[in-house]
Amino acid sequence: MLKNISFLKAPMWSCCSLFSGSSGNSIFISGGNTNILIDAGRPAKYIEEELANIDVAPEDIDAILVTHEHTDHMAGVGPMARRYKIPVYTNEPTWEAMLPKLGNVNKMKNHFFTTGSKFVIGDMAITSFATPHDAVESVGYVVETDKGRVAVCTDLGEMTPDILETLGRSQLVFLESNYDENMLMNGTYPWHLKQRIRGGRGHLSNDLTTEAAASLVETGVSNIVLSHLSKENNFPALAELTVTQGLAERGIKVQRDFELYVAPRYSCGQMLTY
Repeated sequence: MLKNISFLKAPMWSCCSLFSGSSGNSIFISGGNTNILIDAGRPAKYIEEELANIDVAPEDIDAILVTHEHTDHMAGVGPMARRYKIPVYTNEPTWEAMLPKLGNVNKMKNHFFTTGSKFVIGDMAITSFATPHDAVESVGYVVETDKGRVAVCTDLGEMTPDILETLGRSQLVFLESNYDENMLMNGTYPWHLKQRIRGGRGHLSNDLTTEAAASLVETGVSNIVLSHLSKENNFPALAELTVTQGLAERGIKVQRDFELYVAPRYSCGQMLTY
């Protein structure tokens, strides 16, 4: 079971959302002697500030892995990669889509992977998997060491059986819970945007996340961090309540069967370590 304890006292495996949502996304994962960021979706100064808050120097980041080319996932990739000489990992279509926003790529070191393949960074074995989202080739990641596995799965319009199988048996899953159906449909967004968000290449609602979480807990997932909440169409207490109540109706109880967290929008979440 994961615990909220000091990073410095937990060298084996530590994970923390630096920020989460349409304003920007980044997740810090440390395993063995390797530190990575999954996405860097805010300006570099904010990433530096949040890393400082968990006592991590940017120079100690070994790689930035990008899920897709939308600005809230890659706004800080270019500056961080150039400033601290951090290698960037993407599939080739995502890199090509990012190019107009990256700045001087001649001062960056990039690595391509084929979606669905496994590759190694330091002490970590990383598997990418395709996610249904309105990007050129959006992915999620499973990060493994000999101590266990952590998965990142946000920005997807539907949860498929293949993705559930990929996420299964992880100790921790960062799982999208983007919007509340009633808030979205009664809100001010234009109809075409509502349909995009609700579509199969959009985002997961709190209700769809509840269904996914139930399946994941049954496979042995013991910790879930609700992530990428919409600022306009959701809020943390509502997402947590919806998932908690929905799982209770299925006989699954938080703190008995698994632990549930919500990633904050603008600041670090809990440092989760085992």
